[in-house]
Amino acid sequence: MSTSPISRNKPGAAAPPKPAEESAPAGAVARATVTADGVRAEVAAAKGELSDGIDVEVFSSAAQVNEDGVSVEGAMARVQIRADQEGHRAQIETFSFKASAGRANPDGSTGVGLGLGANVVGIEGTVNLGGGTDVTGGLSAGAGAEASVGVRDFDKDNNPELCARVSLAFVTIGMCIENPF
Repeated sequence: MSTSPISRNKPGAAAPPKPAEESAPAGAVARATVTADGVRAEVAAAKGELSDGIDVEVFSSAAQVNEDGVSVEGAMARVQIRADQEGHRAQIETFSFKASAGRANPDGSTGVGLGLGANVVGIEGTVNLGGGTDVTGGLSAGAGAEASVGVRDFDKDNNPELCARVSLAFVTIGMCIENPF
């Protein structure tokens, strides 16, 4: 199970703009945010963008409670690469953990999801097959389980995609398929 924040995108967000504080070069982070939707707290020895499309986190942890659910996660190190605006992305993480439940799913869909896991090392990638259809795969050395189903409109064409994702033990598979009708 990947503990990835790889796609904490809101439904339909191809590559959401990052808040100003997350677009800065990698540096120490300690912040708490309270909004009408909920609360989020995070700390990291280093977190930020190394270069265009490459994000890094070192000794990071975060907890949030909002209208979309609840989650607690952390990692010794995480590197995420976003290849383009089409949704091609990959990440590797070491010594990570995550517990989550709610409506916001890792693939960017809204529906229902539940997960609990910890990894020594994990790698995950997503390839866009055209439009909003994509496939995700990952492997990890760890333990846990995660499942989610939901809908989104990644490419903003008013034609929603149905998404499903499952992680069990060391394998993650997922797919979002655009409605052809």
